[in-house]
Amino acid sequence: MQLRHVGVAVFGLWMLLPTAAFAHPFVLGDVPVQSAATLSVDMAHGCAAPDAAHAAGDGEVTREVAVRFDPAVSVRTVVDADGMTVVSAIRTDTYDEWTFVAPEGLAVPAPVITFSVVVDAAPTDTLWLQVFQGCDTIEHRWVATPDAPSGEPGVRVSLTAADPAAPSNGAPPRTVPPGASVDSQDGQTDDSDEADPLNDFLEIDLPQTTEAWLWYVVIAGVAGVLLAKRARNRGR
Repeated sequence: MQLRHVGVAVFGLWMLLPTAAFAHPFVLGDVPVQSAATLSVDMAHGCAAPDAAHAAGDGEVTREVAVRFDPAVSVRTVVDADGMTVVSAIRTDTYDEWTFVAPEGLAVPAPVITFSVVVDAAPTDTLWLQVFQGCDTIEHRWVATPDAPSGEPGVRVSLTAADPAAPSNGAPPRTVPPGASVDSQDGQTDDSDEADPLNDFLEIDLPQTTEAWLWYVVIAGVAGVLLAKRARNRGR
């Protein structure tokens, strides 16, 4: 009977964690590895205070977005940015980071940004994106991972097997929209005066809105205990 109770508690934890994470930016669908693929980041909602409900499209209008990719992700180009403009594409040995701004008059609380990518990984690998979301008075840094849990949770990429119909050599060459600052590793000049300061958003010492991973674990753990207690009472 005790094993059953433990199983119910673990199930409660497993069910609640994805639900909590879904309220934050997420990647639409699975991304095949070693393939010409698209990766869409859905911001899910505008910027909101830590005690506010995060319903789809709610919150302040998003003005700036920066997405930092793991080195395993080769970003070829931006397919669609939901009206936002690419202002920089910085590629280094340790990350590839793209920064977007909303032009005057654009009022999209939760933009969806789609990239053309090739992911050099295995389907069993765990991949995280780090995302900055800036609005008029509030900002979020979705950067936390299980190994580095400080801050708001990063964006997990669900990987799947390679798509034989879309070999990686069919992916487009890397292209950056005209007017965006780029790094010198692509054979182009990076004008540091024009580079968006959000390129270093991970290094900026800003207060975090919440230690989200900790709260998710605490809430899910409490719910799991309650579910186990309920199952125990029913078993009597």
